Amino acid sequence: MPYAQLKEKLQLWISDLLEDYATMLFVFDYSSDWFLLEELLIDYPQKEKIKGRQDELEAGIERYFMYDRSNEHHALHYTGALFNGFKVKYAGKELTY
Repeated sequence: MPYAQLKEKLQLWISDLLEDYATMLFVFDYSSDWFLLEELLIDYPQKEKIKGRQDELEAGIERYFMYDRSNEHHALHYTGALFNGFKVKYAGKELTY
């Protein structure tokens, strides 16, 4: 997808979510991911409502790919792995976010 189209679609998606939520938190495990997202939001009018937090989620990511690493570098599967990392780390705990 061309950069301009990605930027537009991302900003529209975030705008739709911000109709229901006051703020958004993006959790990432690699600092370059946040840098890339910030670049796509550089001129976004509601940027102050978007926060990012780097977190160590490796244990859950490893569990996600434990039996099948064939899709490890596919963005959709890695998103599932990050979510699994989040669930493993914070299962039964009060979130600090």
